[in-house]
Amino acid sequence: MMTLGFGSTWRLLGAVGCSAVLILGGAACSDDGHDLGGSGGTAGNGGTSANGGTGANGGSGGVATACEQAGGTVVESDCCTGAGDFPNLCSVGACGCAPQNSAPTQICNCPGNTCWDGVKCADGGFGGAGGGGGSGGAGGAAGSGGVAGAGGFGGGAADCVNSGGVVKDSLCCAGTGDFPNTCGVGACGCSPGNSEMVQVCECPLDVCFDGTSCVSP
Repeated sequence: MMTLGFGSTWRLLGAVGCSAVLILGGAACSDDGHDLGGSGGTAGNGGTSANGGTGANGGSGGVATACEQAGGTVVESDCCTGAGDFPNLCSVGACGCAPQNSAPTQICNCPGNTCWDGVKCADGGFGGAGGGGGSGGAGGAAGSGGVAGAGGFGGGAADCVNSGGVVKDSLCCAGTGDFPNTCGVGACGCSPGNSEMVQVCECPLDVCFDGTSCVSP
């Protein structure tokens, strides 16, 4: 050690120090004897990504809003079973079935002479009023010398009364005529602007008029 120059002694000490560090598991050395820096730490894992929330499901509120925006009012009414909420009231009435064939249903009650067509309040129309249906005939003369008699009922009125029903006036869809069939699709559930006064047969409870007589549905 004494015969070595100062620079050589320093390099030897550096080499020894480097070896010691290697033995102890420290930093590695470069070829020129300098210590290398330690390895960097492992990168941390990022947090799990957040899942987006599920979208809200649209409900019948959208149709109710459309009704109100069109000037209508959402009400509950007995409509034909299976018609579903907010049925089309501009065509054949969906809310004029017999009670046993009806269920509580939300409908759009449109203003004035408009009706709900399933999307908006619109001008209805049934291809014209269909005429007055005729005056039912003059009924004929009383007959010479004969007493006028009780007169009785004729046609649909007789069928109604003979099967236990009662004849009365009611607003039904324009063009349906007197004594419509109330056992199937409702003929008397149109909006007032699309209805006219006709004669109907009001049958006893749990029966309906099929156009000929009061029958069980």
